[in-house]
Order: sequence, then structure tokens, then C-alpha cells
Amino acid sequence: NAMEEIWNCVGDSDETQLETEDSDSGEDLMAISIQTLNGTEGSKTIRLRGHLQGKEVFMLIDSGSSHSFICDHLASLIKPWHLLAQPVKVQVANGEIITCTHELHNQIWGTQGITFCSTFKIIPLKGYDIILGVDWLGKHSPMQIHWVDRWLKFSHDQQNVTLQGISPHT
Repeated sequence: NAMEEIWNCVGDSDETQLETEDSDSGEDLMAISIQTLNGTEGSKTIRLRGHLQGKEVFMLIDSGSSHSFICDHLASLIKPWHLLAQPVKVQVANGEIITCTHELHNQIWGTQGITFCSTFKIIPLKGYDIILGVDWLGKHSPMQIHWVDRWLKFSHDQQNVTLQGISPHT
């Protein structure tokens, strides 16, 4: 199973952190990979180009991020934001903590002719507009992922889907 493979591979990596834990204060602690924060690709990421509300967006499928996130700059162009009942902390794999206070519910976005609906936590990001984390990967499981050739295959809305990643220079 692809998700089991992801958990096993990521568990061995020092670069990413996947677990959602409870912090000492009782608040949820989310995780995001260092690649996502720096706007780079890692060995367990796939880069996509798509669209959200008529805007071209660059996305990163990131097995080192616990949740799906949207860049605060892009989110500023989209309404309405929803205040989280309680702020959540997002721990970057380098130890940095980012506080997230808002999210965008049920955003319709697409890539390669396929449409999805996702809720995104709003945080500052560099290099990517949207991060698709383990929550998105899990929602579309089971799936096959080829990290080297950068593609995913899964079933979505009763059709078989293959998403091909784009090169870093596209």
C-alpha cells in the first residue's frame, strides 16, 4: 500500500516530520517539511501546476507535511477566510513553529484536467502556493506513487487518475 510505504520511508528520513501530536498546551501540532518552507523539492515531493479561482498556482505534494496549506499571499486574494476555533501550531522540520489562525474551506482547484475540493490552512510559504499534505494523500488512498519519476495513480470520482509532476524549472 502506497501510504504504508510513505510512512515507512518518511519515518527513516531526518528531513521531514509527519506526525500530528498534542503540544504541552493541549493544542494540535501540525507538521510541515523543510522543503515546503524553503520552496524546494525533496525526495518525497511532487510538484504540480494547476489553478485555483482562475489563478495559476504551483503546488507541492509533500509527504512530510501533515496537512494541506495555502500561502497567505494567495489566500489574501480569496474570501471568505474562516477563523479556527483554536489556533494551531505548525512545526517545521527544522524546529521552527508557525501559528495558524485561519483556513479556507472547500476550495475548488484543478490540475491536469482533474478537479478537487480541499480545505487549506493559511500560513506563510515560499516558493509554492499550495501544499498538499498527508491529509490529501490519505483522502485519495489507495494510490501508487513513483517518487523518482514523480507521478501518482489513484481513483477519484470513480475514474482512474494519473498526475504527472512537473520539473522544477517548468
